[in-house]
Amino acid sequence: MTKTRNPVLLHLCLVTFDHFEKLSDSFKMEPVLEEDRLMSSSVTMSNASASTSTEARHILLLDDELAVRVAMARVLKWNGHQCTTAHTGEELLELVKSASQNNIKYDLAILDIKIFGGMGGIEAMQKMKESGCAIPIISMSGYGTEDIFSSEEDRTEFAGHLQKPFNKLKLLSEIERLCPPSS
Repeated sequence: MTKTRNPVLLHLCLVTFDHFEKLSDSFKMEPVLEEDRLMSSSVTMSNASASTSTEARHILLLDDELAVRVAMARVLKWNGHQCTTAHTGEELLELVKSASQNNIKYDLAILDIKIFGGMGGIEAMQKMKESGCAIPIISMSGYGTEDIFSSEEDRTEFAGHLQKPFNKLKLLSEIERLCPPSS
């Protein structure tokens, strides 16, 4: 079993990613103490080798929390996928528009429902569909589904749902379920 540890300094928190090849990934955030800031210049991100049995996908991710975006993008990259992130629904829609104009293909979108300071996942999903974007969209939230969806129609518009916290296996199985390998 190979373990790779990659600490990253984010907003005065040390985010430590543990990657256990073919088993699991995890991350934790720890406040950085004053004396720890002196070591920040030696903290780097290194690439782990991809260990995936699924076809590589280009995934569009919306979350307002930087640590979540970084951790999920890292897990996706470790597993052979490409990930483009946005911190608001408005930024996500600009990425979708730009992709359309530049012949960039996304295979799947994962949208956090509650975005503080910007458009959330439900409105972003509706605008994506209105613009003709036909990729599968997964909702994601730390709140219960009864707390985030105002109607059954909103809930059923999504191809799947990830309830935070979720693990790597749940994330990858949803990707494979919605984007099966080409034959």
